[in-house]
Amino acid sequence: MGLEECSDQEFESRIELSRKKRLRNLVFKAAAIITGTAGMYILAGYALCTRAVEIKEYAVQESIRRQPKAVIERLVAEISTPEEAAARITEDIDFSADFDTKRLSKDDYWASLQETYGLMAGDCEDGAIAFKAMLSDNPEYDVKLVKLRKSGKPGHMAAVYLDIGQSLWGFVGFNALNENGKGLIFSSAEFSSMEEAIHEYARDLPDTTRFRFDTYYIIECEDEDILYGRDLSTLSCRQSAEYRIHE
Repeated sequence: MGLEECSDQEFESRIELSRKKRLRNLVFKAAAIITGTAGMYILAGYALCTRAVEIKEYAVQESIRRQPKAVIERLVAEISTPEEAAARITEDIDFSADFDTKRLSKDDYWASLQETYGLMAGDCEDGAIAFKAMLSDNPEYDVKLVKLRKSGKPGHMAAVYLDIGQSLWGFVGFNALNENGKGLIFSSAEFSSMEEAIHEYARDLPDTTRFRFDTYYIIECEDEDILYGRDLSTLSCRQSAEYRIHE
């Protein structure tokens, strides 16, 4: 069987088509290599940034002196009521609103009881967490951490507690964003629901700060973490849905 015959013009067209296909394939391969290289650089950059953040978090955590576990156990054993917990924290801890940024160079750090009593200082989150931790082994009370929020404004953490025997709720807030010292706001258990206690707490905040908050949510953390953990904001604490604060 003979070779297929074709004209010179047809032959040249086939050669040109073959050349264009080879060129197109080379372009696709080059694009794939360039894209892959860029992707690798992006991934490498992301990994480096992530690692840098992890190193900074670790450095902050390691910079905090922590009380021995036995000291914290004795402290918790000495506290039997919300009133005692609030009074002890107010007496022991030096509160300031910008503590995290000034002392820890971090926007937000939720210290455990062991960390707060190592620093002997903190802000509203640390006070609320310490309060919950001090009552964590007392079956007569159930303490909830409450984060108050308003879009675009700094948040504030407080605690509400249920007196199980009375089925009534009270609240406590430390460093309540005012200028009169440590800014303790405390109420004994006199409210019929958690929601009522939270709304009343928000109304009790100083006039200069009350406008900041229009929603809240509940934070649940493990007892072991609030006692001995490191930076609860990085741990797997659970957050409820967000609710409105009523005027």
